[in-house]
Amino acid sequence: LPMVSWLTYEILRLPRYSLGVYDPVDIHGKGMLRIYLRNCMIYLGFYFIMFFITLY
Repeated sequence: LPMVSWLTYEILRLPRYSLGVYDPVDIHGKGMLRIYLRNCMIYLGFYFIMFFITLY
């Protein structure tokens, strides 16, 4: 549930003209690649932790 609420927050704070959260033009145009990469690593870490918790 925390990741779903965070993704919803990210989608709702996007400007109307944007194509999506990870718009390729936006990533390279504004230098946002580091922020998007950090967010992806956080999501990946969260899902890895949840995966290993469910295995336990």
